[in-house]
Parts: sequence; structure tokens; C-alpha cells
Amino acid sequence: DIVPVSGYRSKAEQLAIFEDALRSHGREFTETFVAYPGCSEHQTGLAIDLGENRPDLDFLCPQFPDEGACRAFRARAADYGFILRYTEEKQDVTKIIYEPWHWRYVGVENAKAIKASGKCLEEYLGAVS
Repeated sequence: DIVPVSGYRSKAEQLAIFEDALRSHGREFTETFVAYPGCSEHQTGLAIDLGENRPDLDFLCPQFPDEGACRAFRARAADYGFILRYTEEKQDVTKIIYEPWHWRYVGVENAKAIKASGKCLEEYLGAVS
């Protein structure tokens, strides 16, 4: 029911995605939904975008609803070391829009602590007060 949409990306791949999005969707959309090359968590190999397995799967903004298999994944993600990286509640801290499809591996211990704290990664690491 859930499929991996995008995992590790090289800087060259990120540049190609960014330039394609510019051509296809314009600057405002691209700067909202696509990280600049050199600034994507995907380039670390620690991020993955997941999507609901459906015929109209969107590569840039895959559907990841809060129901069914996606809800079950959300509930158990920390048990496997993953956090929802960009939450709706922490947009003012992360400076990234809500991305329900973007998951970051931080290890089981950290994921459980982050989930329990209600903090985003930046707050957890002390990068912001």
C-alpha cells in the first residue's frame, strides 16, 4: 500500500529535479516543494519520500494520507528509527512546508525521543531555542 518514491539523490540528480520542476511548474512551486541542489536531505542518504501506492503517484508531492496503511506507518515509524521530518506544527522552525511524505532516519533511540518530546529535529538537536 506504500511505495518508496525517492531515496538517495546525488547533487546532479537534485539539480535535474530542480531544473525540471522550474520548467514544468515555475519558480514559486519549485522553491516551495524542491530543495536547492546541495541543500536536500536526500543527498545525505538519510531521507526517503514515501507515497500511497496509486496510479497517479506524484513524484514531487506524493499522497501520504493520515489513514489506512499510511496511518499505521506513522504510528510505528519511530520503532524503526524514522521521524516525519517536516510537520505542519513546526513549519516556523524548519522553514519547510508540511511534507507528510518525507521521512528521515535518525535511529530508533532518537526517533522515539523526538516523537515523545513533540520537538522537530532542529529543536531536539538544540539548533534553535
